[in-house]
Amino acid sequence: MKCMDEVSVKAVIFDLDGTLIDSKEDLADATNRTLAEEGFPVWPVSQYGLFLGRGLRNLVWNALPEEKRDDATVERCRDKILADYGKNYLVKTTMYPGIADLLDALTARHIRLCVLSNKPDVVTKKIIAELFAPWKFDCVLGAGVSVPEAWRPSFAGEPGFSGKTLASAESASRQASSSGSVLSASAKASLAKSLASSEKPADGFRFLAMKPEPEAVFYICEQLGLKPAEVVYIGDSDVDMQTAANAGMRSIGVSWGFRGRQELAESGAWRIVDQAMEIMDWCH
Repeated sequence: MKCMDEVSVKAVIFDLDGTLIDSKEDLADATNRTLAEEGFPVWPVSQYGLFLGRGLRNLVWNALPEEKRDDATVERCRDKILADYGKNYLVKTTMYPGIADLLDALTARHIRLCVLSNKPDVVTKKIIAELFAPWKFDCVLGAGVSVPEAWRPSFAGEPGFSGKTLASAESASRQASSSGSVLSASAKASLAKSLASSEKPADGFRFLAMKPEPEAVFYICEQLGLKPAEVVYIGDSDVDMQTAANAGMRSIGVSWGFRGRQELAESGAWRIVDQAMEIMDWCH
């Protein structure tokens, strides 16, 4: 049996924020406008690099004063931030240097392109459609995607596949589904119609568990008809490196994002790169 390093790379899964796009200012601006409206202190943009990566609720939790982190305040602020960001998600956001050339090179090498983000699925898809129109992405996935309750990847029963992480992911998914949506009713009312999203999965369905749980990665692999060993995950944070490890997948950490080399190394990155085109050295 080949070791993972010898398996050809047939697809890559990119994180979005801090990996493909520098979205920190737009996210910071939307959050700071809400904080100011609520009468709370605002944060410098530089601080938001530490807040991002585990979804919007976690961003709100970190941004709020410690004594104001009750559920009602978190939900209210999350709704306001999402409504604001849903209208202003490409004001200052840009692709990182070298990303366009990297996507061209991966495409020329017939390596399939995917995105997995903890930001709401509808916003994730809008950003890819608007900012990355020249490239074909085979799968773009954000938070809030539902699957049948009994869904499992077809490779779940094969030798070498660990069911432990899948069981953990399914448990996290059930918790997310029972607790409600990525979007609440008040946020949906404020968002543009194109950013609307359902609050709860339909009967018999559940939300995919998101990063660092591996289930969404398995879902992407299933859509591609590939095994995790044939895919490389590319991201900028410990959450991304943990996601890849939980999925049994190689990971490439990018140092230009919101965190940096030390966090990536400590999180077990398979490789770390400083320039986008360096990724091609490990995708063959």
